[in-house]
Amino acid sequence: MKLKQTLFKQLKPIAPYHSVFVGLSVIQALLTFLLPILWPDLEPVYWLLSFAGCAFWLITYALLKQIHHNVEQATGFLARIRNAWQNLIFIIWLVTFSALMVLFIKLIIFVVQR
Repeated sequence: MKLKQTLFKQLKPIAPYHSVFVGLSVIQALLTFLLPILWPDLEPVYWLLSFAGCAFWLITYALLKQIHHNVEQATGFLARIRNAWQNLIFIIWLVTFSALMVLFIKLIIFVVQR
């Protein structure tokens, strides 16, 4: 998977800091659930945007953790299973990231049109 290898090479320098993204996700999740309490008249679209931001930090963490623990291509049966598993996780990440970007764009367009 050429896209996976290119993305892994580009993000390799920040991969050791994957735990920062968990912290950002936890903070964003807490703030997301506190938003309706702090501002009862808050539009639901802003709450959804905050929730989508939390999901973005989580999937970024998942990708960076996979990059951090990635090893070069090995040979053998177990290496093939591991590579297939990593490819599956990457494809799931890519689909989730694409769906999240579509959600962001739709919510922002909704906010701008109001």
